[in-house]
Amino acid sequence: MPTLHTQFKVQGKGPDGKIVDLSPAIGLHRQGPVIRVAISPLQSFAKALVDQGKPMLPPKVGLALIDTGASSTCIDQQLAQELQIPVIDVGFMGSASHEKTPCNIYSVQIQVGWLPNSL
Repeated sequence: MPTLHTQFKVQGKGPDGKIVDLSPAIGLHRQGPVIRVAISPLQSFAKALVDQGKPMLPPKVGLALIDTGASSTCIDQQLAQELQIPVIDVGFMGSASHEKTPCNIYSVQIQVGWLPNSL
């Protein structure tokens, strides 16, 4: 399996107030384990929109949290609405603070490792 390696350039203010580069360890501590992704509707859904004469929206680019203990992948509901992605089902999510919370299920395409200058 290929390994994806990425490091974010992180900056902060030094004691004199000037912008300085910070170590990747500080960046990880500040941002958490995240990676750039692009979220878009599945190609079949996008094609159906185009066939209906509706515009195809560009993917939304942002940071995704890498959660090694997760059993599924989640996206923000507002993001799904912005991309006009329909709800295909309802499932239940559990966490340390919530048990069996109902959530919408969307059919999306996630591109991992989006170009750094895309965000």
